[in-house]
Amino acid sequence: VLGDSHTLSPAWKRFPLSASSFTSITLVPRLITGLKHWHLRPDCNFYPKRNFYNILNLDHTKEPLASRLGIPPTSSPHAQNSTSTDYVPNGAVVLFILGEIDCREGILLAVQKYRYNDIQHGIDHTARLFVRAANDLVLHKKFKAAFVHPIPPVLDETRSMVIRYNMTLQKLVQESPHLIWLDFFCGFLTDSLALKSEFKLDGTHLHPNYLNVLLQPCIQPHLSRLFPITTTRSST
Repeated sequence: VLGDSHTLSPAWKRFPLSASSFTSITLVPRLITGLKHWHLRPDCNFYPKRNFYNILNLDHTKEPLASRLGIPPTSSPHAQNSTSTDYVPNGAVVLFILGEIDCREGILLAVQKYRYNDIQHGIDHTARLFVRAANDLVLHKKFKAAFVHPIPPVLDETRSMVIRYNMTLQKLVQESPHLIWLDFFCGFLTDSLALKSEFKLDGTHLHPNYLNVLLQPCIQPHLSRLFPITTTRSST
């Protein structure tokens, strides 16, 4: 589970591969504090981006990926250590959770400074930065699957922006052949577009209650296809 602090709500949750299976997978958190979609632009050198690519164990000397993503020189002690268990390995199943911080004041301020024509222009540009980077990562790391979690609508002040951003992000992800959108965002909200009380935690993050109610039913069919369970009949 790769992303900002919203990775902590699903951390270490175990999901069965099917409703009748005793075999499960564990959601292993890989936290990059403060990570935004905006940080994934090629010309950014801010520390959350460094941490993101360190955790992915990407080499800044490898071309053309390094230039395309703008991978900064690494300071990671395990960056070239193929035996480390701290980074996201090749061939993994990944779940991206990030973008909530992008929905705070950044795009609004950029519009005020005439960097974007309007809010939608800012959303389109910023969301595409993430989708472009995620597509490249899936191909380079040969991920078995790459899921994109809806941006959590946790803050009352930014919920209208989150709703709007998620609509754009969903469209972009569903247009990608390499990413899988987990379509359960509407389940977070009441008819009046407030966050349902059972999903409230500390005012900033989601309560882990949502995992069994929303995330698991949405992701489990995909997991069943990725990891089919075969049964052996005994001969009689």
